[in-house]
Amino acid sequence: MNALFASVVIIAGILTIGLFLYLFLGLLKAYRSFQEIKATPVTTITVKFQRLIKYGYQAYSLLGVDDKNNLVEYCSSGRDNTRMYTDVPAGQPMWAQISEKKRTSFPRDYEIHIHSLDDIELDHH
Repeated sequence: MNALFASVVIIAGILTIGLFLYLFLGLLKAYRSFQEIKATPVTTITVKFQRLIKYGYQAYSLLGVDDKNNLVEYCSSGRDNTRMYTDVPAGQPMWAQISEKKRTSFPRDYEIHIHSLDDIELDHH
């Protein structure tokens, strides 16, 4: 009986140590990932656009023409952090600042500046 009890105690101790190591290594991996995210540079661009199309929850397409007269489109998704401001004076182009981050749950930040809410076109597809 004592041998059985001793075996159970040893097995419980091994499982406890194993569980502790598993949790410790998981926390260490999460900490390293967090440090890597903090160290990841953020790329930010500023774009002008002529049309803003809303096609879903927090999902927008910005359509414009670049300096070389090429059509450009920037698409945000519901996973992006999107903020919108109605602060562009009449006669001035609408613009957006897009910041892209690596390895985060919200990969891009969209800061969209428009004239008024009337500038938002709804995609009914």
